[in-house]
Amino acid sequence: MAEHIWSILCSVGIIDQETNNVSLIGAIEQIQFDFSQTEDSPIRIPMQWTLVSLWRRDHLAEPEQFTGRLRVVGPDGQDLAGAQFEIDLSAHERTRTVTRQSMFVVTEPGTHRFVIETQQEDDSWDFITAVPLEVIDTA
Repeated sequence: MAEHIWSILCSVGIIDQETNNVSLIGAIEQIQFDFSQTEDSPIRIPMQWTLVSLWRRDHLAEPEQFTGRLRVVGPDGQDLAGAQFEIDLSAHERTRTVTRQSMFVVTEPGTHRFVIETQQEDDSWDFITAVPLEVIDTA
């Protein structure tokens, strides 16, 4: 299975077409929200976010391709959002996956986790990493 190098939660990830380098703009470590403003649950906060991950072949001479998924998990362990994506290392030794959203779903203040997993041959999912995001109540 490929090696996960890093994942960064940011506002915008821009990949330079000439150099193929990525610029990560506005790293997101925490957000603040006044929970007293609404009684809705879950709360949908309009917020542009991008999760960029870098992957590398485990064995450089062996192309590989597999499925990954992102789960946004609330402080109570509930899945709030998710997405699946393909990790294609057949043509290149490294690749990036980019997940973009314009909405962030929360149910309560606390640490939310962007959990990255990869699908195994038996269709089970292996935990790779979790990127934390602290949601602070400003009420």
